[in-house]
Order: sequence, then C-alpha cells, then structure tokens
Amino acid sequence: MVSCALIGYGYWGQILSCKLSEANGFSLKYICDLNDENLLQQGPKSNFKSQPAFIQDAQKIFRDPLIEVIFIATPPNTHYQLTHQALLNEKHVWLEKPGTTSLKEYSDLADLAERKNRLLYVDFIVLFEPWLKDFKSRFRSDLKQSVKVFTLRESIRIEQGSKSNLKSDTLEPLYDLAVHDLSVLKSILPLLEAESLSIDYSIYSDPSKSLPDKVQETHLPLASNSRYALSLHSQSFQAKIVINQNSDYKSRYFQIGSHCYYFSNDDGNWYYAEQEPQAEYTAEFPLSKSKVTALEVESESHSKYKGHDSLTLALQSFYDAMKGNKALKKNVEIAKFVHQVFEKCKRNSSVK
Repeated sequence: MVSCALIGYGYWGQILSCKLSEANGFSLKYICDLNDENLLQQGPKSNFKSQPAFIQDAQKIFRDPLIEVIFIATPPNTHYQLTHQALLNEKHVWLEKPGTTSLKEYSDLADLAERKNRLLYVDFIVLFEPWLKDFKSRFRSDLKQSVKVFTLRESIRIEQGSKSNLKSDTLEPLYDLAVHDLSVLKSILPLLEAESLSIDYSIYSDPSKSLPDKVQETHLPLASNSRYALSLHSQSFQAKIVINQNSDYKSRYFQIGSHCYYFSNDDGNWYYAEQEPQAEYTAEFPLSKSKVTALEVESESHSKYKGHDSLTLALQSFYDAMKGNKALKKNVEIAKFVHQVFEKCKRNSSVK
C-alpha cells in the first residue's frame, strides 16, 4: 500500500479523500487543513477504511519518511509553496488543477520533480470522463475532412465555497472552468502549441449572437457580466470557450469537418447535426435552427464505467505511474500548455 497524505479538506478535498479511501493501493494517513471547522465537522462523517489523523501542521507530513505521496487540494495561490516543500522532501505530488498560478512556478516545480525523480501530476479530471474517449475516436475518423473550426462551449456555475482565492477575480473563470476545456484541446491536438495561437480573454456580452436550439433551451442570458469568452485562433485553428458563472448547465459543442457534435451533461448523450459540405464554418455556433435535428449518436454506455468514475480512473492512472507502469509526459505537456494560455490571457485580457 502507498502511504499518502491530503492537504486541503474543503469541497474538493473531501471528495478526494472519499475516493482515496476506496481506491486500491492507497492508504490515507493524514488529512491536513488550517480550518479546524472543516476537520471537526467533516472528519467524523467520512467512512475511511483506516481512520487518518486530522492535523493542521503540514510540516508533520513533509517530515514523515513513510509518506510517499501528497495530494494537494488547496487554493491555487498556495500550490507552489506546498508542492516545493513536498518535492524537496522526496514526495510524489498530486496537484489539483490548474497546477500553479504562473507558468514559471509550474516549470520550476516540474524541473525540481525531474531532479528529485518524483512525479508531479496535475489532476485534469475531464480527460478521464467516458465521453472524451468516444469523442476522440470520432475526431480521428473525421480528420479526412479539414478541421476549419473547433468550437467548445462550457457553462457552469462555480459552487459556493469552491473559489480558488486568486489575487484577480477576473482570472477565476479561467482557473476554475476553462482549464478543463484547454486540457481537452491539448489532449485531442497534442501538436497544438500556445505560442502559435492568438489568444484573447474578454467579457462576452453581445446580445446579438444567435445561439443554437440546445443552448436556448438552457435559458442562458445573451448579455451577462458573469459571462466570459476565451478565444484561440491561428490560420488553421479556431476555438472559443464560453463560460457563464451563473448557470446551472454545462454543455459542449465541437465542430469537426462537416459535423457539429453536442454533448449534454443532462442525459450524458452525444448528439450531432450534419452541415452543408461546402459551408464556411466561421460562425461561433454553426448549428442553425433550420437544419438542427439533433440525432443521438451511438457512444459507449456510461454503465460500462459503473464504479469507475473519472476521479477513480485518474487515481488508478497516477498509481500506475508511481509503480513505473505509465509515463506522465503527456500530463506535463498539457499542464504547460494550460499555463502558457493563461500567461497570454493575462497579457491580452480586456477583462478589468
């Protein structure tokens, strides 16, 4: 069994601790949080296989020679210092997204992990969701058609208490939500480089934009100060990530060649609408009311993954990497891409 510790016992830390208690191969020895209310109120409710010690001093974890891996689920602005100490003390590190708050911090930690021969893993949990595996297969089969526009749309409300406590609230939507779609982009297009992209981050409040039926059904406001757009484009690539912090809905749209795919989190199904083959796909949302007859596409049933949710699968992948059965090079590449995009957003943002 791998002896591990968790630092950060808020909203996500509690979820992570439950999965660690169920996951094969991990033994949770410590849970650390500075907020004693989290430890006192939440600790007794957890159903652990062996009860971990609830502490407030992270140094005890760093000094314990039996701890092999530390899971860090604290706000992003604390990640660098905690991870740096963990790596210096010869621990593997599981770091919640987005990683750190700057590219330099992440690069420094990645270099330190390599020198210490330890794993530094950023939890891009969406990459283990069942729909992505199915989408990747469709993406590869459609590559015979040129990819003129690749559009992503995600809208979801940030849960109360899960704020990342960044110095700038304008970056909150990027670090909490856009990071998921950016990880998907890099996973599907591994050769995509942030340096080659023109990137803009702005308030998305144009009420004249027409939205497809599926989006209209969610009753999202067309003009909202809580709505942001992250645009990435080059001569051969376009993507837009739209985030609405005040929405209960999450949906995704992907256009590949002459097909536009829509994924609904409400029912967990894929839908697609075929476009006219000669159309120029430059609109942000290419589905038109006259042509949309969304058809459910065949995909792998979620029941196949019963008992193996995305976090469980991510933990298994991390465990395999620790045991030398799997490399984490792709995780590092994705993390660097995400941080490079964020650096450009800081420079090119019109959000004040």
